[in-house]
Amino acid sequence: MATVDLITQLKQDFDDVYEAGKAVGSNSYYDSFWDTFQDYGNRRSYRNAFQDYGFGWKDNTTYNPKYPIILSSNGFGANNTFANSTGITDTKVDIICEGSVDLVSTFSAARTLKTIKKLVVNESVKYSGTFSSCTALENITFEGVIANSLSFANSSLLTVESINNIIGCLKDLTGGTAQTLTVHKSVGEKLTDEQKATITAKNWELVY
Repeated sequence: MATVDLITQLKQDFDDVYEAGKAVGSNSYYDSFWDTFQDYGNRRSYRNAFQDYGFGWKDNTTYNPKYPIILSSNGFGANNTFANSTGITDTKVDIICEGSVDLVSTFSAARTLKTIKKLVVNESVKYSGTFSSCTALENITFEGVIANSLSFANSSLLTVESINNIIGCLKDLTGGTAQTLTVHKSVGEKLTDEQKATITAKNWELVY
């Protein structure tokens, strides 16, 4: 599907759901909108869902999901989910990776995003430009095991708690193929000897 056609379809979907929500009355608008948009929590593809095409998700009031966001390994369900979003600062709900999903540019260039509340991963999850240009990112909490290379090269504001969480979730690859953890130079320079030792002891290469 051409990019222009995709944008047109996304806008139409958004408008349709919005109008459906208004039709049932303001008191139930929130439930109606998000029940429909997220299929009562059953939705598995969020490709381009909150990407900014010049409409929709401009702030944390507009973006207010009701259910966890589940990213499936079927198709391209995780591609560009929050890419280039403007105004969203907090993911608010858990983001759950289902199966061997590749997080292709999932948060890429989400330059206002400060907090990824919880990202539930497994050993088969891959990280392809997932956090590229996430310049405002401060807080991220992983749950599960990180087993493939990932980069936070543009995230200079990551908190100590976030870094410790990332390190704690790295799989121990001793005896296996080393993977790479990339952090911003300013973050890398603040790492303690103990943090660095923990990373390398798990057979991960630290780059900054």
